[in-house]
Amino acid sequence: MISPSPLHIIIGLIFNKKNQILIARRPQHTHLGGYWEFPGGKVKSGKIKTNETHNQALARELKEEVGIEVKASQFFMTIPHHYSDRSVILHCYKVTDYQGEAFGCEDQQVRWCNMNELNCEDFPAANRSIINALRLPPFYVITETPSFLKRGQGELNYSFLQFRAPHLSQDNYRKAAEQFLVQLKPEQTLLVNSDIEFAQAHSQVGLHLNSRTLMHCEERPIPFSQWLAASCHNLEELKHAEKIQVDFVTLSPVCLTATHPDAEALGWQKFHELIQQTSLPVYALGGVNKKDLAQAQQLGAVGISGISAF
Repeated sequence: MISPSPLHIIIGLIFNKKNQILIARRPQHTHLGGYWEFPGGKVKSGKIKTNETHNQALARELKEEVGIEVKASQFFMTIPHHYSDRSVILHCYKVTDYQGEAFGCEDQQVRWCNMNELNCEDFPAANRSIINALRLPPFYVITETPSFLKRGQGELNYSFLQFRAPHLSQDNYRKAAEQFLVQLKPEQTLLVNSDIEFAQAHSQVGLHLNSRTLMHCEERPIPFSQWLAASCHNLEELKHAEKIQVDFVTLSPVCLTATHPDAEALGWQKFHELIQQTSLPVYALGGVNKKDLAQAQQLGAVGISGISAF
């Protein structure tokens, strides 16, 4: 039976100078014992005088659990999640400055972990979105042509690309996607748009579902070893994306956009409200550009997506 009121949990994402992240193993006798987790704990609430702010809870929990003193932190994302016996809301913060050497204050096992070593299966289910979000870059580029990769280096060397070309026939789209694959660098990831068969036949690419294809999928169409994304515009689509276990979504249109002039813009406030109701990492899309990155991240987005923005 799920508890009526969700537990509010504060999570600290702590990095060392090698860009390794700190993880701790949950004691066997606790809920989800034996799993690895990111350090944190319950936010105190009850009487007004005992209520904690997130910053206060973060500082207290990390001091009690891993012995560090938080000097500065930055909001990362909020994740609502429902287990069979309880509901939780994870409030995740990147610790950008701290003092002290981390250790297991409660005799729990702790270790520094490289990002590519994080395995979702070793963590509670609610942590899967955190791991995915940590791996995602701040920019998710949508392009209609493989020639995008030939326009230069530096700023155009983005690592996550979606190939979207609705004007092409299926055969021509797949030929162009093959050209894309030849030009990709090892550090770059290509997601094809709604071509499930192509993604299933090419394990090195990811798949981005448009909202129509998303709503027709009853289960995840590709393995977890490939990135799966989806286009969402409302809460119904976000919840369906959660149901089929996509890895991240774009949420649009945030602002008015020339490519969809008749679409009603969500606005930043509605965008934030929708993000608060999904456990998935979200990119802001529609009428946004690179200068909007800070605002989007402050509201809980992992980054910015777009065509003209790049």
